[in-house]
Amino acid sequence: MNHSSLTVSFLLCLLPRISAADTPAAAAPSGNAERLRPRAGSFSIAALGGYNYGADFGAGGSRLSFGYGGRAGYSFEATRLYLGVTVVGHQNEVEYDDTSETGTEQYVNVGIDIGAELEAAPFIVRPYLGVGAQLGIYDGPSGGNSGIFPHLSPGVLARYPLGPLDIGVDARLELGGSRALCALGSVGVAF
Repeated sequence: MNHSSLTVSFLLCLLPRISAADTPAAAAPSGNAERLRPRAGSFSIAALGGYNYGADFGAGGSRLSFGYGGRAGYSFEATRLYLGVTVVGHQNEVEYDDTSETGTEQYVNVGIDIGAELEAAPFIVRPYLGVGAQLGIYDGPSGGNSGIFPHLSPGVLARYPLGPLDIGVDARLELGGSRALCALGSVGVAF
């Protein structure tokens, strides 16, 4: 076999691969489809803020408290797997009915999240389970107390992509030294 017939044979072998790459099915999605596709193989960070309702550490029953925090994680390219870290803190002022004295309760949840990135146009939905620790701190008129507890936080994040930015809502249960239902707004960016 001479040199020119070897070259032609090589090009004929490549032709199906080249033409398959040029077909519309293999082309990258455009417009809304590209914007809505989960950003697989990307690192993301987000700021969180919202409220929780539940039983906190010190005296008193269930109450509403403000929450704030952040999240960072990675969405893998080969699968829909998401791995990340979330830190959420809540603070609350406690008033005692019998003495009218006040104290403060705060707790910080730190967890490793494992979840899945699912497409539910126009949103990207991430069900996840957070596993970590909860630090509770109570300061009152008669002194203070603190403790560290194991913590679970099953939840779901629904986010709406706006280019590299996204906005969303995160609903989660916080199960540790305190138990609460938490709803947080999310503003993030993916790299």
